[in-house]
Formats: sequence, structure tokens, C-alpha cells
Amino acid sequence: MKDQLSLAIFLSMTLMYTSSWMSAQSHFSIDLTDKPNETITKPATANQDLTFTVLNKLPGQFYDVIIERNIIEIPPLSLNSVEINILDTRPAVKDLCLPLYTKLKKVMDCKEEEDLPELLTELTNEINSLESSLAEECMATIKLANKAIKCSQQNLGPYKLNKGEYLEITVIRKDDPGNHTWKSTYKTTPRGKWLTSYGFSFISQWFAKEKLFFLEPVANEFIITPDQESNMVKLAFAPSIFFTWMPYEGELRDLNVSAAAGLGYDLESPTVFLGVALIYNQNISFVAGLTAHNQSRLNSVYHPGQKLKEIITPDLLHKKSYVVNPFISLTFKLGETPFKSTTASNATSGD
Repeated sequence: MKDQLSLAIFLSMTLMYTSSWMSAQSHFSIDLTDKPNETITKPATANQDLTFTVLNKLPGQFYDVIIERNIIEIPPLSLNSVEINILDTRPAVKDLCLPLYTKLKKVMDCKEEEDLPELLTELTNEINSLESSLAEECMATIKLANKAIKCSQQNLGPYKLNKGEYLEITVIRKDDPGNHTWKSTYKTTPRGKWLTSYGFSFISQWFAKEKLFFLEPVANEFIITPDQESNMVKLAFAPSIFFTWMPYEGELRDLNVSAAAGLGYDLESPTVFLGVALIYNQNISFVAGLTAHNQSRLNSVYHPGQKLKEIITPDLLHKKSYVVNPFISLTFKLGETPFKSTTASNATSGD
């Protein structure tokens, strides 16, 4: 009873291991009857062992197989077919084996891969139809036929790809590479993609407050006075464009979280955003973070309450300096920008 239980456990563990190993593999066929000189692209699963079988290689021809794993530069691996001329080693053929040898010779003399499957089927059927007594007489020819059938296929792999990689396999017939080259590409899913969205951003003055001044006329002088009304503004609007990363696994989720980087539309006074985005179905995002932007400060050559004899422009009264402040933004993935540049608007109105 104990031995039977141990055997049952061993068989169940073996079955589990075998099934998991088989599920972690993907097998592909490269059929040379397909039209040559065209690239066939097929999807492949990342982090699985990929194996390949080259089908319908002419036993009388020689092929090069070049395998390239892309993204990371890897020298091509050249896997040459075993160069065997089967019929050069044939023994004398007895009359009873002549039908088998005739079909074998048709396979060896075949010039086009697309004709090979039918000839291989005929050869296989001829082998299977031989009576046991006749099979013994034709054993040497049968061995050559089986070798020809085996030479029509070549197994490759396994190869394992990461996400964002692809494997390119090229099969080249040596006697006519210009007209007999087959290329297959096996691509895994991409790691993700960048999303571009347009943001309605609002910059707070929580860390650094803007301080504006104006010249208040008193008698024949002008006093530098804080602009209390302007300095009470808490949020500044900044049209912006944001870039967020969408991983492949997140494309089917309603909500995703991503790092976000953005730029303000006023490139004469650039504003840079960096934060975290909560993305809803790839099209709407809420972004919060920090921004580096320009603020106006009183020019260091002046001070509040200072009296001037003549009026000066606000540009001379203030100076621009970069500060860091928090921001929030609501962004939309649109086909085109909703913000129109001032330059373009002026040009249109001028026409």
C-alpha cells in the first residue's frame, strides 16, 4: 500500500512538471513551401522557450539558417544544414525495390520546395506499403529514404525572449539565395507605450509666492508699492502638454498610475512639470506634482517704499526668477492641441 501511494505521488508530480514544462513552450513551423523573399511576422510569448521546425527542405540542397535576437546586439548565429548527398552512398538497387528508389530519386531531384510535400507523402506511403519480406530486401533503400525524410526538417531552439524583443530567423538556400530566402519574425508584446495628453494645469504658490509691485504717484514722486490685489492670486493657469508611460499589462485596466513629465506651452518662459499621473482608460489623467516656473520679483536695485523721480516700466521694476511650486492638472488625450498660440492668432487676425 505504501509503495502504491509513493508511486501515485511520483506520477502526479511528474505529470505536473511535464504539463508546466509543456505550457512554458511555444512551437512554430517555418514552411519553405510558403512564398520566398517575403517576411512573415508572428506573435510570440515572452519568457517562454520558443522552438522552431524548418519544414520541406529539399534533401538534395543545402541551406543556411541565420538566427538574430534583436534589441540587444547579438552576432548572428549560423546553423548550416548537414551536407549529405544521399544518393551518392546508395547501394545497388534490386528490381523489387525499384518503385521505392524511383520515388526517393524524385524527392532528391526536386527543385522547388512547394513540390516537396506531395513527393514526401508518396515516398512515405511507399515505405509503409512494403510487405515485411520485401522490406528486409529493401532495407538499405529504406534507410536512405528515411534519411531523406529526416533531412527535410530542421529543429531550432529553444530561445527565450523578454518583452520588447523579437527573434528573426532567415533560411537561405545556398544554390539560389536571391530567389530562395525565407524570413520569419517572432515578436513579443511591447513593454508599453508613451501617451501624450494636453493638460489644464494650475500652479499654486504654496512654496514661493509671487510679489508684484506698482508705482503709486504721490505729488511729484512715484512710490514702489506692493500690488495687494495681484498678490492674492492663489492659482496660476498654465496650458501644458504631458507625457506618461502606459505598460502593456495596464492597457486593459481602467486605472493606471504612471510618472508624468510635462512642458508649458509658453516656450519663451518655459515651465517644466514632474509628477504622478492617475490615468483613466488612457484618455483622461489627473496629475499632481512639482513645477519649476518663472515668477516676478522686485528688482534687487529697488526696495518697497522707495521713491522714484520718474516712472519706469514694470519690466524694469521686476525681474524674473525660477521657483518650485506644487501643481495639479487635468489632462486629455486629444487628436490635436486645444491651445492656440498667440502668434498664430495674431497672424490669422492680420490676414
